[in-house]
Amino acid sequence: MKYFYTLTLIVLFNSAFGQLSRAFITKEGKYSNDPKGAVSYILIQKLDGDSAFAVRQYDMHDTIMTSGMYKDELLTIPNGKFVFYHKEHLSEKFKKDFPTLAKDTNNYVENAGYYLNGKREGTWLHYSSKGVIAQRSTYVNDKMNGPFSTFQGGELGYRSEGTMVDNVLEGKYYVYNADSLLLAESDYVHNKEVKQTMHVVEATESDKFHSYMQKSLEKFKTQLAANAPEVRYVVTKTGAIKEIQIVKGIAPDIDAAILAALAKAPTFTPGTYDGAPFDEKITRILLVFNDYVTGPDGQRPLPRMTPFKQRFQSLIPEVQPGGTIKPGVNYQQ
Repeated sequence: MKYFYTLTLIVLFNSAFGQLSRAFITKEGKYSNDPKGAVSYILIQKLDGDSAFAVRQYDMHDTIMTSGMYKDELLTIPNGKFVFYHKEHLSEKFKKDFPTLAKDTNNYVENAGYYLNGKREGTWLHYSSKGVIAQRSTYVNDKMNGPFSTFQGGELGYRSEGTMVDNVLEGKYYVYNADSLLLAESDYVHNKEVKQTMHVVEATESDKFHSYMQKSLEKFKTQLAANAPEVRYVVTKTGAIKEIQIVKGIAPDIDAAILAALAKAPTFTPGTYDGAPFDEKITRILLVFNDYVTGPDGQRPLPRMTPFKQRFQSLIPEVQPGGTIKPGVNYQQ
């Protein structure tokens, strides 16, 4: 609390209404009027004719980190809309180790919602990247209460819907694919799954599929070991593959070879919906010469076809951080 009183002295709120004031924040989380040693700074403006203070926090490269409204000059009671931003800062080692890895380093909104008298209220959105919603939560008195949904975007994506009661999942929880097909549903009691129904049993490739694809694409082994194309197709009720498309390709000649190989690939065991075979739309990353991939976290196995149940379990909700102004956060690491 003493830092808030120090802050009050620093920003000189006895100045005229509407005037911007600035305070620096050290890595220890202390407020200062000296930029030396600071990791961020805040701009504060008392709104004319209103008991409210608009606050914006920036890192020392002038990149916005947080914006929000406070009810009091000590900045202890958030009250109004808050927006939290995120920016990837890539280390030199990362750039050297992964020179071709695409990484969005633009600043984007990560969390956004409203506070009422210091507590989260209403709809809060969490974003996985610029403009891509990953989670939508409903808050009442700072706890998740009401509709809840998660999203894993793109053609490989899924969405889930459920109801939260005091931060835990209660009742029905549904999972849909990118085409809004209901894939699975569960019953939850106090965040514990008590029943699960898998409507879809996914089509599976034959034992010969992998060796066939390797033989067919041997000419492009080097490129396919370093890159993983994304493909889309339909596995019919009989296990045949049709409507083959390249979603994310590598090069025209390689893409053409992949399409030709898949057109003559061994049949799959067809997928079923509630026990009956059905025409299943599949979008997947095609791994031919690499059962392991190397990424920022090191080498890890990546199954040729991840069982859906594993993906389903990964959608269980988490309470996203709310927070307010974050003194001492160093976004330049």
